[in-house]
Formats: sequence, C-alpha cells, structure tokens
Amino acid sequence: MDNFVRDKLTEWNFSEYIDRFKDEEIDKESFLLLDEKAFANLIPKLGPRYKFQEKHKAIQKELENDGTATDSQVQTSSTMAWASLDQAAAPSISPQGKRKNPPTFPSTSTPPKQPCFSKPTQPTSKFERQAMKAAETCVTQVLEKLKTLPKKEFIDYLKGKMTKLRTGVKNKVLVGVFGKTGAGKSSLINAILGEPNCLPNGANISACTSVMIQVEANMTNYSYEAEIEFISKKEWEDDIKSHQDVMSDENDNKNEELVRVATAKIQAFYGKDGVGKSLKDLMKGEHFREIPEFLSPTNTVKMISCGTHLSQCSSVWIVNDIQRAASEREPWMILESSFSYLIQGGECENITFICTKTDDINPKNYLGSPVLKNTELHLDLEKKGAAERKRGCIQHRNEQAKIMLGERFNDEVVKKKPFIQMEKIFQVFTVSAEEFQNDENPILEQEQTEIPQLKQVLEDMNERHSKTAVKDYISGVYGILSLIKAANSNDSTMVEMKSNMYQLLKDSLEEQLSTITSLMTKHYNDLKKLLSEGVANSKKSCLQIAKEKVITPEARKDGRGYHRTLSSLCRNKGFCRSTNGDITDLNKTLAESMYAAINEKFAVIFPNAGTTGESIYKKICNFSIISDNMAKEWENTPMSLYLMFLTTEEHFLKDKLKRDVLLRKKVIYESLTDEVQIIMCPCYEEASKISGKGTLKKTQELLVKHIDSSKNPMFDNAQKKMLEGFENLREYIEQTLRTELLESLKRSLKTPNSLSLPDVSEQLENMETYKMLALRERTSQI
Repeated sequence: MDNFVRDKLTEWNFSEYIDRFKDEEIDKESFLLLDEKAFANLIPKLGPRYKFQEKHKAIQKELENDGTATDSQVQTSSTMAWASLDQAAAPSISPQGKRKNPPTFPSTSTPPKQPCFSKPTQPTSKFERQAMKAAETCVTQVLEKLKTLPKKEFIDYLKGKMTKLRTGVKNKVLVGVFGKTGAGKSSLINAILGEPNCLPNGANISACTSVMIQVEANMTNYSYEAEIEFISKKEWEDDIKSHQDVMSDENDNKNEELVRVATAKIQAFYGKDGVGKSLKDLMKGEHFREIPEFLSPTNTVKMISCGTHLSQCSSVWIVNDIQRAASEREPWMILESSFSYLIQGGECENITFICTKTDDINPKNYLGSPVLKNTELHLDLEKKGAAERKRGCIQHRNEQAKIMLGERFNDEVVKKKPFIQMEKIFQVFTVSAEEFQNDENPILEQEQTEIPQLKQVLEDMNERHSKTAVKDYISGVYGILSLIKAANSNDSTMVEMKSNMYQLLKDSLEEQLSTITSLMTKHYNDLKKLLSEGVANSKKSCLQIAKEKVITPEARKDGRGYHRTLSSLCRNKGFCRSTNGDITDLNKTLAESMYAAINEKFAVIFPNAGTTGESIYKKICNFSIISDNMAKEWENTPMSLYLMFLTTEEHFLKDKLKRDVLLRKKVIYESLTDEVQIIMCPCYEEASKISGKGTLKKTQELLVKHIDSSKNPMFDNAQKKMLEGFENLREYIEQTLRTELLESLKRSLKTPNSLSLPDVSEQLENMETYKMLALRERTSQI
C-alpha cells in the first residue's frame, strides 16, 4: 500500500479498511482500477460499500493521478447513453426520483453485427487528430517540467489547470426512447447497435424491459456499462398492489387491456403462479435473494459492464407500431403530457417519431383496401412478383405515415403550443429492424429500412459534440502555454503594461456585468407582471379546472374504478400514471393558468435551440471583457499572450455558465408545480388514509375543500418561489463571472515576471499550426 491509498481511505472515513487494502497490496494504480467485484471483497458491508463506490467513481472521473492519463481517458466527446421506457410501465408511478433526463443510446456507422467502435471516440478529421496528439504531447511534456520545480502557488495553479484539461467536461447527452410495451424499442436499439442480443425483446416473453434502462458509453475502457436504478421496496409494493387492484376490478367496465398488461407484468417477475398470490406472499424476501439492492430502504444504483465501446447522441424518440402510428392516442399522450417538461422545463431540441415493424404487412389486404383498390399503385404492383409487391406496399405505407404524422403533430402539438420557437423540431422515420438484420432474402434494402439514416442522425450529433470537445481541449492547451510563456518573460516594460491591462479589463468586467443585470432585471419585471396575472386567474379558476380535469371529470361521472386513480394520486403526492399511459397530475393542473401566463416569455428567456435576441444564453455568448479594439491594440505585443489565456478562460467559463443556466432553468420552471405540491401534501396524506364505503366521495370533498381554503397562499407562494429562483440565477451569473474572471486576471496580470518557469517556446510553436482551432468565436452559440 502507498500513501495515496492510505490518505484516500482516511479522507473518506474508511480508516478501518486500511489493513484490508494493505493485505491485498492495493497501490495507487490498482486502486484506480478497482471494480464492483473488488469492492465487495474489500468492503463486505453493503452500506459502506455504496458510499465508497460513489467516492471511487468521483475520483476516477477526476483522474487525480498527478495529471497523467492514457489516451482513452482524455475526453474528446460527450457521453452517449440511452433509455427505453415503456409507456405502460406501472399503474402508478411516483414522480419522486423519476423526473430526470431519461437514459439514451449510442450509434455507429459500422455494418450490423460489428463492434460500434474499436476505441473511445476520437476526433473525426485527420487535422483534428493531429491537433489532439500534438496537444496531448505538449501537456505531458510541460507537466513533467512543472513537476521538477519547487512547490509554489502559481506552479500549483498551472498544474491544476492542465490536469483539469485532461479530465475534460463530461457532458452527458441523452436520447429518451418512449413507447408502449411491444412497440419495438428493444429491437430498434439492438439493430442500431448492431448487437442483436444486447437487449431482450418480446419475441418469446412479455414485459422484457418494462422499466427504466440506461446504457452508456464508458470513456475510460472498452466496455458497455449499464446503470440500473432499483426502486425501493415500498414503491414496488405500491406498484404490485395497483396491478392487483386492476385485475380484481369486477365492474362491467373493466378494461381488458389493463388487465392483460398487469397480468403480464406480474408473470414476468413471479411466473404464472404469481398472479393468484396475495400481496403479502409476493413481497416475501425469498423472491429477492438475487437482488440484494432491492432490500435497501432507499433507491440504490448498481453498475454492470461487459465487452465492446459505444459513442454518444441526443434526442427524444417516440416509438410505435406503424399499423397504429397515426390512429393510436398513446404516443400523442406522451407528447401532450410531457411536452412542457421536455421543452420548457428540459433541454429537448427535437422529437423523432419512429414507426416500427414496417415489414409487417399483408400486400393483398393492403392493395385490396377501398382507398387503394382502383389506384394506379394497385394496378402497377399487381403485375409484379411477390417480393416487389410487398416492397411497394411497405414504401407506400411509409410515405403515407410520414405525411399523416406530420399533419397531426402540427395540428395537435404545434398549434396548441404557441411558445415553441424551434425549427425542424419534428421528424419521422419508418423502420424495420427485422429486415435490417435479415441476412437471407431480405425484402428491403438496407437504406429502405431507415436504420442507417437513424444511425447517421446519431453520428452527426456525436460528431458535433466531438468537434466541440476537440476545440475546447486545443484552446485550453494553447491558453495555458500562452500564460506560461508570458509569465516567463523578463521584460521590465511589461510590468506597467500588465498593470494598465489589469485595470482596463477590471473596468470592462463591471461594464459587461451591468448589461447582464439590465437584461435580467427587465426579464424579472416582465415575469413578475405575467405571474401576477397568472395568480389572479388561478385563484378564480383553479377549483373549476381541478374538478373538470382531475377530481370529478365528466367522463368518470359514475365514479366506477376512479377511486383507485384518486387514491393512487394521493399516495404519490398528486401524480398518477395509469397502465395505458394516462397521466393525472393535480399539481400541474392547479398551476395550469400560471404556466399559460409565462410560457411564451419563458421560451424567449430560455430557448432550447439556438438563441433569441433577449435570451440569457445569447447574453452569455456575447459577454467578453476583451473588446475588439483592445485585442487589436495589443495584437503585436507580448501582452497578446495574456489576452490569449484570458480569452480561453472566458470561453470555458461561459460554457460552464450555459450548462448551469440550463440546470437552474429546469428548477425555476418546475418551482410552480413544486410549491403547489407543498401546499397540497397535507391533504394528499390525509386523503390517502381514507378507506371503506364512500372513499371516492370523501376524497373528492377533501380535495375540493383544501384547494378552496389554500388557493391564496398556494399561488402567492408559487409566484414568490419562481421569482426568487430567477433572482438567484441573476446573482449566480454575476457572482460567478466576477469571481472567476477576477481570479484569472489576478493569476495572469498580478504575478511577477521572471518566475523561472519552464521554457515552452517549442510547445507553443508546435501548437501554432492548430491555432485556428483554439481561436473560437466568442459569440458562438450553444
């Protein structure tokens, strides 16, 4: 055991395991390579092991190994993952812990049944690859030189900057894949990966992947990684109870589809015998011996991995069988219910509708339909062979599906959401995973299955992120080399120039910050006015809206079975999702008028794609303390090296702020619903305890009474919370820019000259060839 391991165990409060690590001869190198199996051997107890695993994961990401890293550890692209979420996953799902970015999936341009990539994602062009290699060499050389110098604050600062470059920014881009059970999500993902057995599909069993799944690229080795989030025992018990309630419903209006799904879910886990057992029997520990994580009192996460490497991508995909793509309501319910969260409260840039199983068609029936029977298409295909006839029917139906889905999206989504300001938000693909993987007598050519086109979409996304990451790395290296070169100068005239530049840039900083303050103050006042209108409208109409949409809907006037929905809603703090995908969210319903008041303005302030003239993103992109005149004035002087470093610092800081603004935007937007939920929670808790005869009526009366008596503080608090969140965002942006840039100014322009730093002239000269990659436009958009 070395000091590194001993220090880490002590720092993390795991001193009791020092001897165990020592016995196993764990040194720094092997410590960083520990995997899940090793964790179990070294730390037997489950609780401490999970805590250690999280800390170990963090240190691996930071790569705190004196700045050294292998090529595979240098981040040149964002992380790709994917998720498959069955629309009918459970009769009742609590929003707690579920409202996060859905997992996603990777892409490859290689033929099916081949590994996606042979090594971690690399720059796509020869020039970029050369630039990365040169930059990595420079970093290694300079770090080796810095290690030989006496320990000083400025030296540590430089080493820290270069080490941080090696770890990169691990920006995860996700693609959510949504669709009901049996829609073909798993088969689609397998086809795109070229791995037919990566995910199980429903060819032989039911409900194979009816849970949230996340599989993502591993950027430090050549393995698939699967992150499995286990729900708590209580959540599982609630879900099983909901399934059993559906199956035991004896009224005449019993939904056979819901019963089928509920039965399939229980059989998938417990087998056929599970359907007739009691809830108590189904919750016995004997069923979970192989799932120790399930027995944890809280939600836990388990990581598993296997061979091969993946890449990265981003989008939201809605998957549905082509035979019901235009007529079925479930996919559109997904869009309707989650649209504000994906767009206003999220970061979705586009929505892709994927029609699956396009090869599943009967040409005789299709051509014999009244619409086609006497058309030119019918007469033409009737003369051809069986294969050509089927191919023609598939292609015709595909084109018709794209037209109908485009029209429906425009009518049912775009026209109802005037705040949408995204171009090309919606696209349709018609795919056949079966034909794409058919090696014997396929009906469709590869391109006609549209799997290659989907792959290309993902490849393009990955390439864009890869290029950005390469530019970030090159500019970072160039900036630090510039600072070392400038700080190593012994030119006495630079002392005064540095002092003048410091004051000029400090004044410029305050001037630029004032423009951000001005814009955000304007937005704050506009939001306050709109929210006030929303509060007034909510107080007038919330009770009526809540009754019509949730509490006593006209469609469920007789109340048959609806008491289960309300009971589930109250148990889950106002949110319920039925097995057919219906979402009932009383909190969001109560906040409906407030959202209607601010949605259009919110989209102007926080657009998801590109920027608007008044967006915060645009203001951050345009922010710079270095004016064009200033850059030109110092262009041919040694001071230009300092400006190069400061320009790089600005760039990284602005990128960080744009990511932070996105995260805070989500919190700000959801604050209205969150505050409503806080006021409603005591009522939900009380209502969830109601049982016996008259449960529905008592629950309804209690909800109505509480809403009516609490509506004033409910909406006043919601307005206050959103405005506080926006004001906190303004303060955070200003404080971050001021603090970070003043620190950079101090480090670069307040340090003395002739610090006896390493000579980096050779490294800087080598990087001159790639300077164009480093000099990114300061006004680049996100």
